[in-house]
Amino acid sequence: PDNQRIQVEKVVIELLPADRIQKDALLENRSKSFALHKKFVHALESYEGLTDFSPGNQETIFDYAQTECALGLCEREAKTYNTLLNIDPLHSLAGLALERQKIRKNFFLQFNYNYWMEDGRGELSRISRNRFDLTFNVPLSCQYYAGITGHRWLENPWYNHKTYAADGYSIFFGGTVNPFVKGEVKWTYKKYNDSEMSPRNTGHAFLWFNLKDYAHLGGGYEKTDEIYNYFDINQGTQSDSWWIGGRSDITRKLEINAKARFINYNDSNSGQHYQLSAGYAATDHPKIFKVTLSGEYRDTKKDNIFIYSGNTLINII
Repeated sequence: PDNQRIQVEKVVIELLPADRIQKDALLENRSKSFALHKKFVHALESYEGLTDFSPGNQETIFDYAQTECALGLCEREAKTYNTLLNIDPLHSLAGLALERQKIRKNFFLQFNYNYWMEDGRGELSRISRNRFDLTFNVPLSCQYYAGITGHRWLENPWYNHKTYAADGYSIFFGGTVNPFVKGEVKWTYKKYNDSEMSPRNTGHAFLWFNLKDYAHLGGGYEKTDEIYNYFDINQGTQSDSWWIGGRSDITRKLEINAKARFINYNDSNSGQHYQLSAGYAATDHPKIFKVTLSGEYRDTKKDNIFIYSGNTLINII
């Protein structure tokens, strides 16, 4: 019995290196497969086990940091890159990634310009709008941000060809809480230069939840200006809407998105808006050809009311 035990232990010892190599290859292949198919929470858990099993594998450590980056966990990502640099101080990709993180942690100014125009049916939607934004972004930490945006609006309804100018600002805060939760809140104040127009308050708040990579489920509230013609500007038409949405990466190439919005307008109207789309990427990164099929359904409780004085349109409710 002692000789048999010794022989068995000898065989186990001889096979141990091959066994460790096989297990390491199996774990690495599974981790990379999860990341390839956008299952980043699964990949994160798999890489955690792999780095515990093979703590000196530099490729594994770098891929682990990239997975943390994909989930918005940049504080953890930085620690992982530093672990890699402790093993190899000359690792160029880890050093470059940390430099990019430092850039993202800086304060920055950003300028945006938006132009919107529609020539719709009659006077129902005939307007052009310009908006200028200057944003000062404050990175509170790697995973959280806050900031303030200064706005300038120029709205030109074709009903009277007059330009209505307004100034205002937005305050916002958001970030990634953990691999499963992220969100944002924002409030905007808008004051027209024309004293006859009342100030407007708008904003939004939302949360998105990662359901273990099987789906992403989100929900939120949004208050918006409904500006499509002169009468909307004059009446201060706004909407309050609650929404719920979701998306799922069925495969690396196939994704499905859905959203339902329930709307209340401040002119005693209400409505629903449903969206559904499916997209398929026929080719892969870096040159992606993607086909998307989408559909929408909209309905409001009440129709628009057009008020005339003779042949002249004087109001739309």
